[in-house]
Amino acid sequence: MARKYTKAEGLTAVIRARKAAGETNRTIGESYGLSLKQVKGLISRQNRKERLLAAGYVPRPKGRPRKEAASEEVRQHNELVKLRMQMEIAAKFSVRSWKEVKLKYRVIERFRGKYSVEAMGEVFEVSRSGYYAWRKRQERVSKDQWLAELIVECQKKCRQTY
Repeated sequence: MARKYTKAEGLTAVIRARKAAGETNRTIGESYGLSLKQVKGLISRQNRKERLLAAGYVPRPKGRPRKEAASEEVRQHNELVKLRMQMEIAAKFSVRSWKEVKLKYRVIERFRGKYSVEAMGEVFEVSRSGYYAWRKRQERVSKDQWLAELIVECQKKCRQTY
């Protein structure tokens, strides 16, 4: 939601000069199309800012800090690491088709300790969330392993007639 006093912020110096000349908040507001409440709010904000600055407060930009752009050296290093990763994976796995997603996930699982999942996901063109969903499904399969063993055992007991 936009702040209602942004229009008044640009008029700060003029309003302060008119206030110092003895004009009332109402007449100043009427001349600029502002309400009395907006003029009072503007003056109180400006007074608060001045008090804080006089007390040694250093204003900082609000919101999340901006991510600095990586330097050329850092970008080159990251690309070199990525290429090394690709070479190592290609050397260990001679696969004709990398289109099978499960295989990509298995390779990511194997090299997870050495390289980041996000970087390997970029190499294999799979999402990080897809990899973690696959891992969750793999865990679920092992949970049902006892049931599969029970079924095999029952089939052996009844000589696989059912």
